[in-house]
Amino acid sequence: MKYLKNMKMALAAGTIAGSMVAASAPSVADTINIRIASGHPPTVVYAGLMKNFFQPELKKAIEAKTDHKVNFIEGYSGSIVKVFDTFEGVQNV
Repeated sequence: MKYLKNMKMALAAGTIAGSMVAASAPSVADTINIRIASGHPPTVVYAGLMKNFFQPELKKAIEAKTDHKVNFIEGYSGSIVKVFDTFEGVQNV
């Protein structure tokens, strides 16, 4: 019983200490890197919409609602993944 009481006290102390560290940490504006790609060139309608509409709108929304900046790493026209390798290109290894 005494062991359980000591464990509860240690857990409570750890939780309080962790909360104090988290609360005192300054908020830092990070840059979010987003990799966006298509096997097709931006002249294809959907790839052009990704580049000319989706990217600016996403960047605007994130930067308006947070302190973060957004950087896109673009890979169009098969520079990151070829058209017929898209499925394999987006899988986690």
